[in-house]
Amino acid sequence: AMKILNPVAYRMMPTETTENAVVVKKGAEMSMEVKQGLKPMEQQHVWWIVHPNSRNLRTLQRQSSNQVDGGRTSRNGPEIDRGAPDRGIRLSLIAAYMDPRSNLLKELPLTRCIEIWGHAPFSVTDQEFEDIMEAIERVNAGQPNPSSLVLPGSPPPSRVATGQTSSSESTETHELKKSTEQSGTKSTVAPIALTNARTGLFRAASSKRNVVYCESLTAFIAIPAVPSKYLRWLRQRRAATKEIRNMMLIGRHKNVVHLYEVLELIQEAKSTMFLVLELVRGGELFDLISSSSNKKKKDDSPDPTLEESESMMRKFFQELASGVSYCHLNGIAHRDLKPENLLVHTGPNAECTLKIADFGLSATFNIDTHELEA
Repeated sequence: AMKILNPVAYRMMPTETTENAVVVKKGAEMSMEVKQGLKPMEQQHVWWIVHPNSRNLRTLQRQSSNQVDGGRTSRNGPEIDRGAPDRGIRLSLIAAYMDPRSNLLKELPLTRCIEIWGHAPFSVTDQEFEDIMEAIERVNAGQPNPSSLVLPGSPPPSRVATGQTSSSESTETHELKKSTEQSGTKSTVAPIALTNARTGLFRAASSKRNVVYCESLTAFIAIPAVPSKYLRWLRQRRAATKEIRNMMLIGRHKNVVHLYEVLELIQEAKSTMFLVLELVRGGELFDLISSSSNKKKKDDSPDPTLEESESMMRKFFQELASGVSYCHLNGIAHRDLKPENLLVHTGPNAECTLKIADFGLSATFNIDTHELEA
């Protein structure tokens, strides 16, 4: 069975806006292999332009740049901070690139952002993910990062063909396969230092602030390590994939719908997750209860199958308790148990089995190992 999650949008600016924007830093010219999609685009190819609605941009443009003294400009008014080589000012910048097909300056689409900076794998915990995001935001703000920050190893960033949509198994999917094939057995990855990590996000988290001089604004501008818009998309994607990560922690159980695989369709302005789930034949428990209730209303005479129905419901309750207990043993609370989220699978011998589904509202909690041993 296939379940499609809500797409995670990545809004882009129109080309007309980026063409007329102030260029802070020009990117390096792409090689023919990069233009043809044979090699991935790198951070050196990124152009940085100022958002037209940036308040600081309007302030800089209103002031004359006839006199520059120590990074500050004044003209019959208060001094305007124009930064310094070791302290660039922050503007709302947009990551762009020179489209090889149209030869126009465009904002980096989602496919290009993933190609350059990658994304955090599913195996990263919530705390580790927030550590990555906060480290990058500190770099963007010019604040130092703690040298003791370590994160688990990760594969190289995904490579998406230039100007094309992609439907492929990401490196996260291979981790998912490994986890699910072990039937609930958790595999651990030894942590490595940020500076030794290979993905663009981890490199950005351990990098230093980059400052460039913009001649058109006569100011020193701080270049972010990763675009803030892409960081927001990463957080939205992380929240949208909570169901996937929790199902990976559960593993395989006969009373829990099994997650086999995850596919991600990455497009220029959105990404969509496809969950390949265990096929359950029989429908929801809610439909079974409703059909039994309607039969009873039509005929008030004693039902000879009443005892059989009660026996089936007792069996379902035992299976529900077994599935919930297994989830709790793996540190997952479903938090949305109701007949609509309980599926009844009918086997080849007409044997019915209850299965817990829909972990969209599930949450993790710490497991007390002493209680488990007791």
